[in-house]
Amino acid sequence: MLAVRIISSNNKRIRRLAEILNVEEKEAGKIISEVDKEQSEFFRKAYGKKEASPYEFDMVINCDFMDHPPSVAEVIATAFFEKFSVELAPKKTVIYHAEKIDDELQI
Repeated sequence: MLAVRIISSNNKRIRRLAEILNVEEKEAGKIISEVDKEQSEFFRKAYGKKEASPYEFDMVINCDFMDHPPSVAEVIATAFFEKFSVELAPKKTVIYHAEKIDDELQI
């Protein structure tokens, strides 16, 4: 398992959630506060801790400084492959032509 924690400032979290949910930032802030309380309660019940220490993760990424999701995914994938010594399989590019799909589907 690769344990990754993704963090960012409350301001950034609020702005991003407001944009995703198409709500006012005040509403997004309330949602985040509730989720944070639920997460804190989970850690308290499950692990007897107030919160998870960053040292319990293989990697902590602060999205205040990395806000391009494909870049974050690339960093995580690289860490996974490094940790488990897995080689990337070569990517295959498959191009289908509409006529061939129609023939295969017998349309």
